[in-house]
Amino acid sequence: MTSVEQKIQTFFDIIETLREKVNNDSYPEDGLTIVSKIQGNIPERLPRNQLDWAGNKIIVPLPSLERDTHFPFLTFSITNNGDNFCCRIYVLMLKILEDKIVGIGFRMESPERYFGSPNQNGEIGTHDFCHAQLVRDIRGWNFYGTPDYLPDSVPSFPLWAVEPVDLLLNMILTLYGARYYSRFWTEHASHFIPAVSQEFKDFTKNLLNR
Repeated sequence: MTSVEQKIQTFFDIIETLREKVNNDSYPEDGLTIVSKIQGNIPERLPRNQLDWAGNKIIVPLPSLERDTHFPFLTFSITNNGDNFCCRIYVLMLKILEDKIVGIGFRMESPERYFGSPNQNGEIGTHDFCHAQLVRDIRGWNFYGTPDYLPDSVPSFPLWAVEPVDLLLNMILTLYGARYYSRFWTEHASHFIPAVSQEFKDFTKNLLNR
């Protein structure tokens, strides 16, 4: 059985692997411009002792996309409940427009009951499942000009995930597609697979065997 602390470190390991791809690849000039303008902390080394990156305005660039002019950036918040941990993963899709950062954000998160949201009248909570949704800001932190009229509660898209590491792998599949995800899984799964749920292992097996 993989301990909670080991799962959290695996979560960081996957982010570290993505960050290394940014450092090793030729990062586009527009992406570097965004990095220089971000109002937050972009660390050279991942602060693994910090579980609330979003609250501390810590953010890192992710590998650039093949078919989009936006650049993805990542921050998150982890809650360690002792028996397990849950997370909110925030992804910003940013670009430069008229010398300003603009973009949108979305969040992938664990079921709301893990964050202490009480169920009402004994019924299941509205967002009590792994899901993704748009966000107008990150807990009040908005340097990227998202319009106020964008919804940030619904729609809430269900994700094939149980564990927080499943959510992180969902993010990779969402941003980069099946071909990139397949290569990532093949190269790195031996390290992080103990922290992946059986449900997501089955999903990946079905995806890769098509």
